[in-house]
Amino acid sequence: RRVHGGKRMRLAVLEEERAAVERAVADLADEAMLAESLLDRCHEQASAVEEQIKALENERARLAIEAHELADAAAAIRARERAERGALVKVTDAARTLSRDTHKASLVLEGMLSTEGA
Repeated sequence: RRVHGGKRMRLAVLEEERAAVERAVADLADEAMLAESLLDRCHEQASAVEEQIKALENERARLAIEAHELADAAAAIRARERAERGALVKVTDAARTLSRDTHKASLVLEGMLSTEGA
């Protein structure tokens, strides 16, 4: 009897151990499924981040082109301003010359009139 009782006890212990191992395997399978789900989400997020990076790179390239265009426009404006300043200086010089010549002509005319009146 004792022999049978000892075998039954060992059998019960082995059965408990087997059940514990099965639970552990089931827990590991659940964790593996959860890990796989998390990995899938990580891949999705990585793809979204890659798309955002591409969009940002495209925006950076567009802004670089726009910056070059603005720099070219600013250079053209500065060149136009220089040309206008140069033209203004020429007009101012011409006005001074005309004023001077008008004054001289006025003096000559006054001289002629005063010699005629004498």
